[in-house]
Amino acid sequence: TDSNDYDAFALSGAWTPSEAGVLPSISAGLGTKSPDEGDDEFTWTVGLQWTDAFAVGNTLGFGLGSAEAWIDDSDDEPMAYEVWYQVAVSDNITVTPSVFVIQRDGEQNNDYTGALVKTTFAF
Repeated sequence: TDSNDYDAFALSGAWTPSEAGVLPSISAGLGTKSPDEGDDEFTWTVGLQWTDAFAVGNTLGFGLGSAEAWIDDSDDEPMAYEVWYQVAVSDNITVTPSVFVIQRDGEQNNDYTGALVKTTFAF
């Protein structure tokens, strides 16, 4: 069979507190694909996001989840992590620096680490 020929299914949800503060917004998801070629039957993600973090208008976020694309035949379960901080430069411009890590299954100290800066203009 063609490894690029599969069906994928997911269920995701989110909850946002009524007021900004200590409690973060929470999002989570569970997914699967058929045929499954990895060692794990399901993938999952969880995200936390704090509105008005450190300053009004700014947002702090953290996400983690399974990294099924990096699974080989070992017993490890690689993970992906990301942290970001969105800064409201003005009413129409935000700048969001982010750092992420993707673990590689079975290969210690050979993780993928990266960073990016996203700038959004809204008019």
